Amino acid sequence: MDIINYKQKNMNIGINTVAEVLEKTKEYIKWQCPSSDNENITYDDYKQLVCNIFAASDKLYDLGAKIYYDNSKDDALAIPLFERAAKEGELRAVVVLAEAYAYGFGVEKNADKCVEYLQRGIDADSPFCYYLASKLMEKGEILVKDLEKSFRFMKIAADKNYMNAMLPLANKYLDGIGTQKNLDEGKRYLKIGAENGNEEAKKRLKEIEGPLNSYANEAERKYRKAAETGDVDAQFKLGLAYYKGKDAQQNYVEAAKWWRKAAEQGSVSSLYNLGIMYENGSGVPKSDAEASKWYLKAAENGDVKGQYKMGYRFANGIGVAKNDNESFKWYYRAACQGNERAQLRLGLICLDDAQHNSADGVQWLRKAAEQGNCEAQFQLGVCYTVGWGCKINYMEAAHWYALAGKQGKDEAYYQLGRLYEHQFKNYPSEAVYYYELAAKKGNCNAQFCLGSCYDRGVGVKENPSEALHWYQLSAKQGNKNAKTNIGVMYFKGNGTPKDYKTAYTYFLSASELGCNTATTNLGIMFINGYYVKKDYHQAFRHFNSAALAGNAFAYYMMACVYEQGYGVRRDKEKAAQLYRIAAKMGYTPAELKASGLSRYIKNPWIEFAQEVQREYIKEQIKDLLSDIVSDAVDKMLDEYGSYIAEPLGDAVADCLVDTLFND
Repeated sequence: MDIINYKQKNMNIGINTVAEVLEKTKEYIKWQCPSSDNENITYDDYKQLVCNIFAASDKLYDLGAKIYYDNSKDDALAIPLFERAAKEGELRAVVVLAEAYAYGFGVEKNADKCVEYLQRGIDADSPFCYYLASKLMEKGEILVKDLEKSFRFMKIAADKNYMNAMLPLANKYLDGIGTQKNLDEGKRYLKIGAENGNEEAKKRLKEIEGPLNSYANEAERKYRKAAETGDVDAQFKLGLAYYKGKDAQQNYVEAAKWWRKAAEQGSVSSLYNLGIMYENGSGVPKSDAEASKWYLKAAENGDVKGQYKMGYRFANGIGVAKNDNESFKWYYRAACQGNERAQLRLGLICLDDAQHNSADGVQWLRKAAEQGNCEAQFQLGVCYTVGWGCKINYMEAAHWYALAGKQGKDEAYYQLGRLYEHQFKNYPSEAVYYYELAAKKGNCNAQFCLGSCYDRGVGVKENPSEALHWYQLSAKQGNKNAKTNIGVMYFKGNGTPKDYKTAYTYFLSASELGCNTATTNLGIMFINGYYVKKDYHQAFRHFNSAALAGNAFAYYMMACVYEQGYGVRRDKEKAAQLYRIAAKMGYTPAELKASGLSRYIKNPWIEFAQEVQREYIKEQIKDLLSDIVSDAVDKMLDEYGSYIAEPLGDAVADCLVDTLFND
């Protein structure tokens, strides 16, 4: 069972795990398969083959690097080595290939390959791949030009201490490319680059660095003169001028300096602003603990924004130990002063936590919603829809959903559409209207529901082509029900030419996402041989899987299999029990079938359902164990052929499953 748990947690199987599987089944396996030179491959050969798979990637990269970085050699010779190493998961090879395909180093430029390796590198958190992606986005080469995203990626690379990113990031801050101009941040990254030997960074830093030799305008001179005499209001205003870059050249260090002086004299706003500076690392070292210290001082002096901040920080353990009671206290104080965000948070806490009164939660949400808080309006709509802390009131729910939708909350329009479709049933066209508003904003569920309306002719004239369009948009975002319905349309030829292959592809994708209707449909394709080879065993497995997930029609189809004897011994008792289960789950056609075969039932249907579940679990365990070995051995297909992986994997799985369940 340890092996099964390992497979579920980590699909990257190591040498020890595969070797352990083979060792545990040594006494069961006596396989012999002819190799390419007509010699017999023994069990020990299998073990050695599997273990050798995992030792090569780093050596492949090292060999490729020696060729690639040697100016006397041809870069192209290294590319196949990097490709093989990358295939085995060597990140350094992935990074090199991303650059090679981007600029044609040793290989022809290839945008698709570049993007593939870039994405793999970014998924592995490679600083260089963030840097390279930023450069490509800035110029619009290979990747779509996006200056804001280019800035974000370059900052990620720099913050991961990739030195080549320091100068480009500094230039973006100084020139306002993809972000607002920020002299202090620009200088900070220039200094890092200069300290690590970047001559260009040193040169630009010299051009812009130096003390302020003159005041930006009369306001700065006036504020500074008063501030230097200890005028707390002037100290606060001077800090604000430096922070915003208005009435003075922007300088976060100076802003922090004057706000600190004002805070020491009791300026509550300065206390809060110092918290912001420590939170963002502007002019001071970034520190959550320091930020919380200043926010807490502001909160204790009655600053409503500081109180909200401390509520949030205690709730999430940011700079302070997580403490729900302290969080509630500060949210409550801020909410009582009218802070809408605190009212929203307080409302959600009261609704979620059994220690509080859910009705109070609704009242706090209403206070925030009446101030125009979009999320509070939406959540209030949810409360009235499901009776959460209040009585169900669909009209009230619709009112708040509509207000949230007008502020751009597409999920609110989607929920409003659901109300008109399922509760206000005399207005189906209104459901279509709101679904379309949300769908055009990219709401995945609304796109599916709009497609369903066109598919069924609800609130709009039936239009299979339009239905398919919206289903496809929803499916691209991963909606399993949309994928299932697309499969049905291709299966039936509704709105598109009949295409069993495409139908199978969509059913398979939806099934993998957990849609038991799609799983049942796969069973139907296997039992009839639509696109796939007719396979009663596969059909039964799909019906079984969907049935255990609660699909009544799948139980009905399993009953049909037993009644007709498709790939199993004909068993009318089991068929009758399964028909009865399907009927109890609400599938009406099963009632007549169950009645007709009731005389064959000898055992309670519940006991049989448990037996079915046990067989299903055995099949799942067998699949997991088989994958561990066959996936590993598959990596040697080029040398030894496909006949090795499946027989070995199945043999190991069969032996282990029998041992586990017999014990």
